[in-house]
Amino acid sequence: MDNIKLLQMAVRQYGFNPEDVVVEKELQSNTWHGDLHFKIHLKEKSFSARFVSYKRYESNVFVKLTDEVLTEQIKFCNYLRESGIPFMKHRSTLHNEPFVLIDDGEKEWRFLLFEWIEGEHIITHCTKPVSEKFSKLARKIHDISVNFESEVFTKESHVYGSEQFLGMIRKELGPIKLRKRKKCFSRLHTFFRCQFFATCKNWYPTTLL
Repeated sequence: MDNIKLLQMAVRQYGFNPEDVVVEKELQSNTWHGDLHFKIHLKEKSFSARFVSYKRYESNVFVKLTDEVLTEQIKFCNYLRESGIPFMKHRSTLHNEPFVLIDDGEKEWRFLLFEWIEGEHIITHCTKPVSEKFSKLARKIHDISVNFESEVFTKESHVYGSEQFLGMIRKELGPIKLRKRKKCFSRLHTFFRCQFFATCKNWYPTTLL
C-alpha cells in the first residue's frame, strides 16, 4: 500500500476528508527506527503524521514500545507542552484514542497526529548556537519532568541500557576491519542519541522526542 493511501486511511479516523491529504515532504526517510514520518496539510492546517511500528530497533535494551508505553509517552509530551515546553499539540481520534492502528497488509502501524510547529531538527541542525539553546531547554525539561508521575515508565537508569548497548557494539566491532564498520556507526548514532536525551531525566523513554 502506498503512503498516500495509508495516510488517507489514518486521517479518516480523525474526522478529516481523506481526499484533502496533501504531503509536503517525508521527514527522516530511511531512519534507524523505521518510522514513516510526514509533514502533511489538511486544507489550511499543517500536521506531523507519524506511523510507528512495533519493531523499531534491533534491540530493546532501553524500552520496548508497547501500546501502553506509547500512550504514556504521549501523555508525557502533553505534560511538557502544558508546562511551557514548545512541543507539537497531540490530536486524539474521533473516539478519543491516542493513536490509530493501521494494517497495510504487510505490517501493523500505530498512527499519531500532531499539529505542526516550525523549528529545526536537533540532529540535522546540530550547530553550536542550537546546541547551546537546547542545553538550556534540556535543563528546563529535566526540572519539569521530575514532577511527572508514571507507573508505566521504568525507573531504571539509562546507564544500564547503555552498558548493554555498548557491549553489543564492542562485540560487533571486535573481529571486523575498519572499512566494514559502517553498520556499527549507525548503532553508535542510536546510542549517543539515547544518551543525549537521557540527560533530561534518567528514566523516561524518548521515542517521540
